[in-house]
Amino acid sequence: MNINFYKELKLSIDDSSVKICKELVKQEKLWYSRETTKPEEARKYLFYIDEAKKVFKSEESKKRYDQELIDLNNQSDLSKNAHDNQFNTWYKKAWIFLENEQFDLAESAIDKAMGVWPKDSDDYLSLSGASYIYYSINQYSLALKYINDSIVLNSDYAWNYRYKYCYLKKLNQAENNELYNLLDSYVKKSEESGNKKSIIDAYEFTADENFTYFKNIQKAKFYSEKSIEIDPNNVKANKIIESIVNNGSIRTKNSLIDIPSDPYNNKWYQLAQKKLIRIPLWFFTCFPIAKFSGLAAIIYTIIIIFGPNMWARHQIKKINGTKQIAVDETTTKRTEHKVISSVSPRKEKMINIMDKHHLIISDAIAVFGVFITLLGVYFFHFFSLNVPALGHQSSTLAGSIKFIKQLIIKAESLGVNPPPSAEVSSMIHQLQFFIAAMTILPIIVLVCTFINKIVSKIIASMSSLLVTSLYFIFHAKIQYTLVGTEKSKDVLNSIYGLAGSIIIVGLLIMIGSSCYSLYQFCKKRKEKK
Repeated sequence: MNINFYKELKLSIDDSSVKICKELVKQEKLWYSRETTKPEEARKYLFYIDEAKKVFKSEESKKRYDQELIDLNNQSDLSKNAHDNQFNTWYKKAWIFLENEQFDLAESAIDKAMGVWPKDSDDYLSLSGASYIYYSINQYSLALKYINDSIVLNSDYAWNYRYKYCYLKKLNQAENNELYNLLDSYVKKSEESGNKKSIIDAYEFTADENFTYFKNIQKAKFYSEKSIEIDPNNVKANKIIESIVNNGSIRTKNSLIDIPSDPYNNKWYQLAQKKLIRIPLWFFTCFPIAKFSGLAAIIYTIIIIFGPNMWARHQIKKINGTKQIAVDETTTKRTEHKVISSVSPRKEKMINIMDKHHLIISDAIAVFGVFITLLGVYFFHFFSLNVPALGHQSSTLAGSIKFIKQLIIKAESLGVNPPPSAEVSSMIHQLQFFIAAMTILPIIVLVCTFINKIVSKIIASMSSLLVTSLYFIFHAKIQYTLVGTEKSKDVLNSIYGLAGSIIIVGLLIMIGSSCYSLYQFCKKRKEKK
């Protein structure tokens, strides 16, 4: 009998069988009265009572049952000890393999260790250690699972909050508020432990994360100063304070008034970016295509890229009411701080811009390709023809519709029969669509390049592929139309002059770079998983 009637029916093991039977009769009456209100529980306990009556019908049967319970508990203890020994063996091996950088063996060993993990164990330190091993072998989801289990077992162990912070940050699955709360919990639990070294570590780590990751100068300064109060020779804390001074803060009598120097990790920047990106790009096609769409799309792109940054900086200045300068305590003289760096200022600025927008070299090359393409469409002559009686005529691709209309008007004035109006209208509509595509699709590539999401990278690659295909179709159509005409080669050379070559170069750069950026983004995303 595997049921512990003493536990289930709340009976005393010291009572005699007669007394236990009397108690069972009372409980039986009670559960019969509850059959209508709690039918499932009543059936369960009435079954237990019937079985218990058979077990406790005499003192001999009670003794036999008690001995069975003792044997069952001993067997359970032996099984638990065996599981503990297996876990400890594999757990130690996992740490040894990890220290020797044998990551595949470490993964196999920790998997086997957690496979025999006792479910009723309260060893939170082993769970915390297992989570760190999984984190070290890039199994971030499992690391997060076991650190959560460890926190459930002991919510006062400070390092668990630091580990969880690192895991969530690596997985990129948490909002800044949640990460802030984990850092605050790490500091609070470290302070409660009373361990001086743990407290200094917590202050250092929190200050460093606030300074480098969140760009929260105020909190970085606060925790650095607290760390220096305990240990004045703390190197890291002093470096953070020095960096805050050098990167633009105001020195007052006793403290530093911080001014955030980076608006990209700022709520105003994120809000502005979300709202501006929601503006539908097709809105600009409401303008006459040949004349205004290119300019409108370029203005939209400039607003998307630079607008959130400028608005965020304006909000920061408005709240702080100060400039990023240092003010001497005793005078009103203002001095600007310069950061000493081995990298040239221009190169360092470019690196910072790329880091803030999560750009890589191929993204920058794709942007370059977009600008080359748009230059070919809007600024260089695409048509350059010597027309009899009209002389030399030239036009950009963007101005081709106006160019065609002018040619028709001049031809009519000279008495030349123009093509049928239906053909001209169809050709103009096709050109309008083509010029709009050659403008809007590169702009989409440009905008999506600055958005660090997989969907944006896919859209950029597809847009570059589509615009390249459209251009070569357009190229082939003109070539097919002119085949068989006299001096068709000379005509083609005059049409595909400098602008044609520039557009082709820009398109090839754009499609190659955007596809490579998508490949790199997917590769990094896979590595994170």
